[in-house]
Amino acid sequence: MSVRTVAPALLKLAVQELGEVPSRRAEDIECIREWLKKNHCLKSRIDNQWILSFLRGCKFSLESTKKKITHYYMMRTVAPEFLTNRDPLLPELQALLQLGVLIPLEKSTDPTAPRVLLLHDCGGGKVVSVTNMVKVALMVMDILVNEDDNFVISGHVVLHNFRSMTLNHAVQLTPALVKNILSCFEHSYPSRAKEFHYINTPSFFNSVFNVVKLFMSEKLQKRVKIYDETYHSELRKSIPKDILPKEYGGEGSSVAELIHQWKDKVEGYRGWFLDDEQYTYLNQNGASCLVDEYGLKGSFRQLTVD
Repeated sequence: MSVRTVAPALLKLAVQELGEVPSRRAEDIECIREWLKKNHCLKSRIDNQWILSFLRGCKFSLESTKKKITHYYMMRTVAPEFLTNRDPLLPELQALLQLGVLIPLEKSTDPTAPRVLLLHDCGGGKVVSVTNMVKVALMVMDILVNEDDNFVISGHVVLHNFRSMTLNHAVQLTPALVKNILSCFEHSYPSRAKEFHYINTPSFFNSVFNVVKLFMSEKLQKRVKIYDETYHSELRKSIPKDILPKEYGGEGSSVAELIHQWKDKVEGYRGWFLDDEQYTYLNQNGASCLVDEYGLKGSFRQLTVD
């Protein structure tokens, strides 16, 4: 099983920032695969590209990679409402795909640029399930983990438009739900969030965000920037104008075009998502299982620190 060849500039970034050693890549992948095969707590994907994405997302620390993969599958037990029943043809998911809950923008001309993810519309006056919104967003992220090396190596930038957020959404954001959402996004996926740009925030936003911050790491909190209504020129300092949609003051594809493209993309992954239901965290006693699996003395390669 081979892995994708990445552009020289992107590989250089992986070497410099993630500690990737191309000559040792196959050995690291095989180490994780053998661990997964012997792990009685997990039923995981074991293909090269999938494992490599997690290695890159953990800067090639074998221990951290094991923990992140475990966390990724353990969230299916903790928060099945996000990570099971992910048939994109389900009516409730079709409705959200048509809204453009989460749509990646076009790739930048810079080969090392992070991917920009736009949270565009959460339904406005309609009563939309926040749980299903998270489900669709995570489905898009799974696709990016599978096929986008910039997302994994360079990370991602989030542009969140709160224009259509209402109190119907806010009341769904209980502390328990917020905790699980952030646990998925921050700890389960092998991509680093570089920046968060929040625009068109409603009057009650601060009350909601104060709850979110209870579960958000200080590191991520420092990466959040909240804009006033005159955001266009300031936003273009962080997100290239040529990939920003026209509706956001840019010159990129329209939101409608991006929604159509990604709706087709997610639907094209239907077989993958249906097959993915078989992969899960098998042990219900999470804490004891994690101790057992990570207590493999001498099994972690020592990292060279400059």
